[in-house]
Amino acid sequence: MMLKNLFLFIASASVFTIVNSQALENGYYLIKSVQGAKLACNFAGTQSPTTITFTDFSKIDAKNFIWQVSKGLGDSGYTLTNLGSGNKAAAAAQEVGAHVDGFSNIATQFAIEFSGNGTFAIKSPNQNLFWAVFQQDEPNIFMPFLEPASGGDEEKFLFIAANFSLQQASNI
Repeated sequence: MMLKNLFLFIASASVFTIVNSQALENGYYLIKSVQGAKLACNFAGTQSPTTITFTDFSKIDAKNFIWQVSKGLGDSGYTLTNLGSGNKAAAAAQEVGAHVDGFSNIATQFAIEFSGNGTFAIKSPNQNLFWAVFQQDEPNIFMPFLEPASGGDEEKFLFIAANFSLQQASNI
């Protein structure tokens, strides 16, 4: 049984690659916070919005950790859509301290800017506000808020490319 789990871990890990360029391409990613080393996750709910959290990866809920990052021609920024929930990342208000949540009916097109050492910052459109993750009351839960630029780890993210086809994604 242990050998089978080790094989599954190796097979699962091999489909992910940390993005190491200054430009982000459209694709599927795990979004890892440098602050706390947790991954962005979103679950479907009975109504929008649903909370986006940064927490430890769970293979059982793997789809809820994978994000489609896409920017179409003429788009002002990237749309981040959760593969598991189908929700899109959005900030209902473009103000300091606003939550970034998952919505089924709206999306915010965020700028994703290279910030050095393989990390990126996620910026609110037309505002000088960035995603920043802070630990919540629960020990392993972090949540994203819009905050002014600080240059700190709380606003730096790794985008880890999920190298698989949509057919393979449906089996995750």
